[in-house]
Amino acid sequence: MSEALQELIAIAGRHARGRRTKTAIPRVSIGRSEVPTPPLPELCLPTALFVLQGTKSVLIGDRALRYDAASYFVYAVEAPATSRLIEASAARPYLAIGFALNVEAVAALLVDHKPPAGDDFMTCPISDDLLDALRRTLRLLDRPEEIPVQPIDG
Repeated sequence: MSEALQELIAIAGRHARGRRTKTAIPRVSIGRSEVPTPPLPELCLPTALFVLQGTKSVLIGDRALRYDAASYFVYAVEAPATSRLIEASAARPYLAIGFALNVEAVAALLVDHKPPAGDDFMTCPISDDLLDALRRTLRLLDRPEEIPVQPIDG
């Protein structure tokens, strides 16, 4: 396990307060569970979800996806799904970081940068560069005074 992933697990573990915790960083939440769950229906909102520890499965339509530690998935649109936590325990809780997406920004990216043809949904491993960016972002939770929110003049 990489040093960056170990640090992310430690930070997320310190700041998680229940199943889903909103953080002081706008649009960022931490998911935590110490127990596996049965399949549960949910509405997946536009989010980038990064699994740090544990395993989760999601069924969207007829597509079954599995998120393992150090993998991520992007929901660019709302989608009904059934999800379940497969691996979670008190000693090694399921931990994930969610970034709520701005749908208008995603739409603009899709117009400017055509996505490759292929699967509509897939999980991907988190690269070392992305892990480092996540680590630097979550470190702000230990230094909340460095999370200023600047108003946007419009």
